[in-house]
Amino acid sequence: MLGRSPNRCKLDWQRRAAINQALTLYEEDQLMAAIEGMAADALDDCTSDRIRDAMREIEWLLAKGARIERWAEAGDRLRLEAAAAARQPAQPEPAREPVDPAVTASAREALRQMAAARRGAPR
Repeated sequence: MLGRSPNRCKLDWQRRAAINQALTLYEEDQLMAAIEGMAADALDDCTSDRIRDAMREIEWLLAKGARIERWAEAGDRLRLEAAAAARQPAQPEPAREPVDPAVTASAREALRQMAAARRGAPR
């Protein structure tokens, strides 16, 4: 969601621990919404790039329940906007058939681009 290179951004033990801890309290979809919401925020109220960069770390985001819940709300709003832009229902009925991976990848890419545009990052 943040446009980082998968070759440089690794799932180390600290990140894995933060994710596993958060998964004991929250559903995966809520954590994904929190990541999407945080990624879409330009963090304009931050006074320094250093603080802004620290806030973009998964360990920071998942360290407190209040952060997860705040950013998940922002992520839900982003999803609604993305669905409206694509003219698709925001909360589709649970699929009885397997979801097409291409459709899922396309929706995820649309969210990535929308998040990048909101935070002012190059696409």
